[in-house]
Amino acid sequence: KDAFARLRLRRSTPEERQRAGEELLAARGQLTDPKDLGMAVHALGKTLMWEAALVLMRGLDPKAHGKSSRIACSVAMAACSKASAWEASLSALEGMQGEGLVLDNMGFVAAVGAFDRGSRWEGAVQLLARSRLDNLLLDVMAFNATISTCGKNGRWESALQLFADLLRQRLSPTVVSFGSVMNACERGQQWRRALSVLRQMEEASSRPDAMAFSAAISACAKCAQWRRALQLLRMADADGQTWLDVFVYNSAASACEKGQEWRQALCLIDEAYVAGVSWDETSYNVAISACSVGQQWQQAIEMFGQLQQRAQEPSEITFSSAMQACYLASQWSLALSLFADLRRCGSTQRRGDGGATLQALLPAAAAATEWRPNLVTTTVAISACKQGKLWQEALGLFRGLQLGASTPPDADAYSATLLALMGAGEVELATALYNESLSEGMAFEGSSVSKASLSALPPSRPRLPARRPPPPPPR
Repeated sequence: KDAFARLRLRRSTPEERQRAGEELLAARGQLTDPKDLGMAVHALGKTLMWEAALVLMRGLDPKAHGKSSRIACSVAMAACSKASAWEASLSALEGMQGEGLVLDNMGFVAAVGAFDRGSRWEGAVQLLARSRLDNLLLDVMAFNATISTCGKNGRWESALQLFADLLRQRLSPTVVSFGSVMNACERGQQWRRALSVLRQMEEASSRPDAMAFSAAISACAKCAQWRRALQLLRMADADGQTWLDVFVYNSAASACEKGQEWRQALCLIDEAYVAGVSWDETSYNVAISACSVGQQWQQAIEMFGQLQQRAQEPSEITFSSAMQACYLASQWSLALSLFADLRRCGSTQRRGDGGATLQALLPAAAAATEWRPNLVTTTVAISACKQGKLWQEALGLFRGLQLGASTPPDADAYSATLLALMGAGEVELATALYNESLSEGMAFEGSSVSKASLSALPPSRPRLPARRPPPPPPR
């Protein structure tokens, strides 16, 4: 009883709960009452001591203590799922099914959570089908969990089908139900279907909340439907009852930025600030990207500095957007300075010790750190090196991508490096790299890269030999 009390007491420290769990495990032979054993599993599960909960759960006889065993298994599975031990949760599910036990709704949601963490959406759908064959009366939370799992794994068709099944079961969809379906449509770039679900939500007298509007607007953003996104934002604003949070404004501004409407995007970010909505990192990223589209590099750097003043570490997305803004405005040295700053942030604690050095861009410097190059930011840096006629640094960055990047160089990285080499007249190196790209299966849409590279050569430099026409046929 004392161990139970210490496990349930919120004021208990993690060390006290750990000792209480160990005491319960040591005394598990004395827990003969299935009710006490089930309570012990429940107490351990609530404190995320999933390993101990699984040990005690195995002491229950499923045939003799069906209900207690089912509840204990569900709690243990939930504890495993919350502790990211989804394999253990699914193992408990297999054992439960092997004993002929039927899941309850709590166990079902816990199992789907495990499938979700393991990115195994098929298992969640199959479990739903099996539970219905077992005549388990699934509630709306069970459907919500399965729809969400399908959406996170890009299976928008399955999410829509499950939502239709939910309605056929005459269950009342909640705000979470609608939001999960719209999130699935947003991930699948199905903006029309997302808007259709939003209309269904309004017809069902479920007032769309900020998350629902954000999901619908994001779906429009991914399909370059910035006008639709603005309409949804104004609709939510005119409602008067929906609190427009930072996610809604970010989604609408991102839609405008992707639609090349950079002025409108910046206006929306400013509008959010005037409305009392605090910017987050995504707000700055969208604003800096919009400045990049509009080639407003000074404003991009100013916003980058504001983010740093807020004691927030800029992400690689932030760095990439600011670098792109500088590169498009031919401010290559500033772009490389940002890139060197990014490398310092990635390898050591951030330092305010001045600007970048070109030596910091070379592979030898990277070898002394644990920083792994990012494909997008490194490709922008290579393009900046091309503007500054720094072909050696460009080639060094490219080789660094090949050696240390989690994602290998793509056609854009090869193209940027080729242009840097050909712009400096390094024909032999460029030819070798071009042949290397072909061996890697890179597609440059025919010979567009080689033609662009040849046109970038200065007249005084030697060019690649042109293919000679075949000799005329003998008369």
